[in-house]
Amino acid sequence: MKKKGFTLIELLIVMLILSILITIAVVGFGSAVERAKKTAAAQMIQSIKTALEEYEQYGGYPIADYPNDAGISLVTDLLCFGSKRFLEVKEKDFVVSKYIPGKKVIADPWRTPYRYRSAYDEKGNTRSGMRNPDKFDVWSCGPDMKDDYLNAGKTTDDIGNW
Repeated sequence: MKKKGFTLIELLIVMLILSILITIAVVGFGSAVERAKKTAAAQMIQSIKTALEEYEQYGGYPIADYPNDAGISLVTDLLCFGSKRFLEVKEKDFVVSKYIPGKKVIADPWRTPYRYRSAYDEKGNTRSGMRNPDKFDVWSCGPDMKDDYLNAGKTTDDIGNW
């Protein structure tokens, strides 16, 4: 006489197969989300670049230096809050500056402020270490949220206009 139903081994094999399929799906979804964030950051950098090039016609690029978010704070004020708006940014795309209390700055998809560095200082001298020596550098710290800008040529996850 044969019993109806599944054996314990059959149930375990089915559970193992299901867990493997779920793991593959979760990993695939996670990498798709990360790719989407990288694409969104690159698109915002392109928008900032375009807005800065339009702004440049009114008297040059803003002069600001690395390493904190003071540079993007200046750019945010000029492009988003001035009398002529060069860049429309949604409220959800701002964060409060860590360096300038109460100041809103444009943030990347990882909620880290974008960075900005002009090619020339206040005296018109060219800055060293620029990736775009004629204009400006705009970048996101990327998924690791660490600024690798000065590690030019080394492996980095920063996303920039270079």
